[in-house]
Amino acid sequence: MHKIECPRCLGGKGEIRAFRHVQGGVCFRCKGRGYVEVKTIPKPSVRFVAMQKWANPEDVNYNKRQSTLAMHGCPAQWQERHPE
Repeated sequence: MHKIECPRCLGGKGEIRAFRHVQGGVCFRCKGRGYVEVKTIPKPSVRFVAMQKWANPEDVNYNKRQSTLAMHGCPAQWQERHPE
């Protein structure tokens, strides 16, 4: 058996703050331990792999993405340029 961080309580905290009113917020999936035991190690999700690829400077399209971000800016910069 392999121990992995509980995907439900995020960060392996063993509690979910939004549900403190239900049994003190204890995560039902890991029973408050912060980890779950699985038979096989799960494959990384497609989203996780895409996020790693996005941040990888060795990726072919990395410079293209960086120039696009610089051209359009981040949401905070957009809000500064477009006050309402």
